[in-house]
Amino acid sequence: MKRFVVTVLAFCLLPLPPLYGLQWIVDQGLRKSNQELLTEWNDIYDGQINADLLIMGSSRAWVHYSPQILDEELHMNSYNLGIDGWTFPMQWARFKIYLKYDKAPKIVVQNLDYFLLIRRPDLFNASQFLPYLSDPDMRTATKGYKGEFGTPQYYFPMYKYNSNWVMALTGFLNFFGRGKLLRTKIKGYEGQERDWDGSFEKFKQENPNGILQNIDPDVEKEFVDYLRFCHGNGIQVFLVYSPEYIEVQRMTLNRQEIMVRFQQIANETGSVFLDYSNSQISLDRSQFYNSEHLNKTGSENFSRLVARDIHEMLLTN
Repeated sequence: MKRFVVTVLAFCLLPLPPLYGLQWIVDQGLRKSNQELLTEWNDIYDGQINADLLIMGSSRAWVHYSPQILDEELHMNSYNLGIDGWTFPMQWARFKIYLKYDKAPKIVVQNLDYFLLIRRPDLFNASQFLPYLSDPDMRTATKGYKGEFGTPQYYFPMYKYNSNWVMALTGFLNFFGRGKLLRTKIKGYEGQERDWDGSFEKFKQENPNGILQNIDPDVEKEFVDYLRFCHGNGIQVFLVYSPEYIEVQRMTLNRQEIMVRFQQIANETGSVFLDYSNSQISLDRSQFYNSEHLNKTGSENFSRLVARDIHEMLLTN
C-alpha cells in the first residue's frame, strides 16, 4: 500500500517542476511582449514610464489623449494609462501599482465619465492580469469581481492559461524571440481611425426616456481619498470631462447633478475641474466614432485644446 501511495504521489508531482518552468517562460514572454492588453502593464512593471504627467481613466482616456501632442505642448514626458472598460476602482489600483515601480508624476490628468464612480461587477478583459498574478497587489486589485481568480490560478502551474492557450503560446514564442506582434499604441494612446458607427442611434431607441446614472458612495469615497493622496504628495490633479457628443448628454437625466458633484469634489481636494462638455468638439459628430469616444481627428484636436488650457493654468499658478 505504501509503495502504491508513493507511486501515485510521484505520478502527480513529477510534472509540476516542468510546468512551473513552462509558466515562468510564458509569463516572462508575455511581460516582454507588445500584446495590446499588456503594453501599459509591462511598461509599469518594467519601471520604464516615470512620467511627469499621467493620464488616468477608462477607454475615453485611452483614445482621447495623445501623449505626443501633450509632450509637444507642455514640454514634459507624458504617458496614457487609460484602461478600457474599467471604472475608478481598477484605475486606482493601476495607479498604486504604477507608484511601486515608477516615479510619482508631477501632474495627473484624470478623465471623468458619468460612469466613473460605480463598481463594475465582472473582471473585464481578465487575460491582461494573468502574467502578474504573482504580485500580491495585482491579486488584491482583481478580487471581488465575477470571474475573479482563486487558488487554482495562483498556485497550480499553467492553470491560469487553461482557457487562454493562444495567449500562452504567444508568451512562449515571444520568450524565444518568435513573437510577431506589433506595438499599436504610442505611450498608452491609440487613436481610432473610425467613422461614426451608428451605435448611438440604437442606444436612443432602447432608452427613449433617457437614463439615470448612479454614484456608488463607497467608490466616491475611494475617489476622494485618491485625490487627497495626490494633493498630499504634491501631485497636481486636473479632473477633465473630455468631449462627449452633445446629444447623448441630453439623455442622461441626472447629468447636471453628477457634474455639480465633480466640481464639489475638485473644490474639496485641491483639484482643478475642466469641463469640455460644451466645447465645439462636442457639437461636431464628425469627430466621434460613437457618442462617448472621439476618433483620431477628434482626439488630436482635443489633446491640443486641453494641453493649451493646462499650460495656461500652470503659468498662472
